[in-house]
Amino acid sequence: IAPSATTTVSFTLVRSHLVDRMLITAQRERSSPEIVDAVRRHRAGAGILLMEDEMQQRFSVQSLLERIPGVRTSRGAGGMGWVAVMRTAGRECVARVFIDGRESDYDEALSLTPDRLAAVEVFVRAGTAPIFTAGRSVFGSGEACGAIIFWLKR
Repeated sequence: IAPSATTTVSFTLVRSHLVDRMLITAQRERSSPEIVDAVRRHRAGAGILLMEDEMQQRFSVQSLLERIPGVRTSRGAGGMGWVAVMRTAGRECVARVFIDGRESDYDEALSLTPDRLAAVEVFVRAGTAPIFTAGRSVFGSGEACGAIIFWLKR
């Protein structure tokens, strides 16, 4: 048996048993295409993915991010709010933030609460993040740092 090859198998039914009629129902997954892509990336080994059920016990987005390896939160500029700091190439940098696939700033990220999120993707290394996170940041942060992608509930 090999991938993409046709294999023929012969078998003989020794005994059969007739079962009563069954009704099988299934509920279709209603995840957005973005969440489906996030799950695919995670299964391929890229980044860390937190789904809605994993975020229910957290009271803030900051507490959610603090439990992720390679990420720590630090007080923001002027002592207001917080930023996510990642260690990459032997130095620390402030992670880029994306909300529903578009780059955002920490002011908008600070307004998020776990109950509004469908999923969160964290890429500590920029090279493992989705292509839409590549390039220079419109907010002035470097492209070599990792990214955090917040996916909102619809």
